[in-house]
Amino acid sequence: MSKINNICLSLVLLTACSGQNAEQNNSMQAFGMIPDQEKLNIYEEAFGLPMEEGMRKLGVDAGSISADHVIRNLYVLNETAEYESEEFEILLYTDQINGNESIYAVTYRSVLSENSTEAASFVNRMLEDITESYGDPDTFEGLENRLCDVDIGLLIEAGNPASAYEEWILSDHLKAVYTLEILDSENPGITLMIRLV
Repeated sequence: MSKINNICLSLVLLTACSGQNAEQNNSMQAFGMIPDQEKLNIYEEAFGLPMEEGMRKLGVDAGSISADHVIRNLYVLNETAEYESEEFEILLYTDQINGNESIYAVTYRSVLSENSTEAASFVNRMLEDITESYGDPDTFEGLENRLCDVDIGLLIEAGNPASAYEEWILSDHLKAVYTLEILDSENPGITLMIRLV
């Protein structure tokens, strides 16, 4: 084989391999914070499929899952997502759907380390950004624990176990739930879950 043929073959193989890596990297980016419509479409396609198919659709392989996950029906990814400067764990929840283990939700979870004023400000900014992306919440009116109706700073500062949330119906099959959970004033946690309805 001539040098020119070898160079051409090398370029073809390099291009093909780069395309596969780019495709895998693009699907791993499905886990960016506050997923846009394109990412939500990926979730909607992946949720409910048999586990291997759903994980492949999301770009997740065995190496993407933390060895530390020990809870049945919960997979913690090695990858994290970031909102502002806060890092969020990414969790995949599974259950039996149509006789197969299937992914039904992706959750982003973080424990805020800021003081109560900064934590409340962060929770409110994220709530505003989620609302900007998905519209006004669809949470049932009149609930006492709606994020939009509580003083988040006071709730965190009190340090009593509590939770407050908002939810959005994203499609016939998906909804988003944004939750503030307080175990004590030192460690308020927040989650954004995208799940099957």
